[in-house]
Amino acid sequence: MGDSKARKDDPFTIETLARDLLSLIQHLQWSEVALCGHSMGGIVVQSLLFLPFHRTNPTPLRFRPTHVVLACTTFTPNVDPRYGMKFASRPKGPLTREIVRETVRLSMPPNYDPEWFASEANQQRIEEIIDRGLIGRPFKTILQQRRASSQFDFTGFHSCLSPDTQFMIIHGELDQILPFSNAQEFLRLIPWARVVPVGDAPGSVPTLRFGHDWVEYFDPQVWCSVFEAFLQARWTGKARL
Repeated sequence: MGDSKARKDDPFTIETLARDLLSLIQHLQWSEVALCGHSMGGIVVQSLLFLPFHRTNPTPLRFRPTHVVLACTTFTPNVDPRYGMKFASRPKGPLTREIVRETVRLSMPPNYDPEWFASEANQQRIEEIIDRGLIGRPFKTILQQRRASSQFDFTGFHSCLSPDTQFMIIHGELDQILPFSNAQEFLRLIPWARVVPVGDAPGSVPTLRFGHDWVEYFDPQVWCSVFEAFLQARWTGKARL
């Protein structure tokens, strides 16, 4: 990604990404860490937390994960054909910048919801997101990410997690990449987890009607308040949707 380089023989799996993240945190010498993983990032965060319980190469975490936010992510590869990334076909012939921009645009709708994507108020933001997507993200890497996200197995690992680590689940009802029902399943797998609160109080979102790219919905201060409240509060209850 970006200007980073990898050896040709480097495997590209969720586990290798998790071990890369572990190396980074250890390099920073942080003793306590709060983690937020969105979509594929949420899969990587879970893999990181499961490293001490790895079946063949268990690796201790030399830091304490205090809080974890799992945002619009999953605990198992998606097999429902109604969901998932939908990449536009690569046009034939030379790829001009405008052709690449249009290809990126055609692949974007599942990340949001139809009303948000069609809204005139969001068109400038969509153009900014397209420009950002053209920088330092080779299509080959995107395909490797997609493959890695379909080849992992977390069966049995969530029961190894410690209640000392607080979990919050963020998932929108309008997500077209991963099913909203994942939120309920996370509550089953991690009984002490909570779902992002809904309401008018500080630390809440006004509604769960948002798409996969959740940060594009609501004022940024709303999400800032959600994270501040989560990081400051203690939780002993059991969440329900």
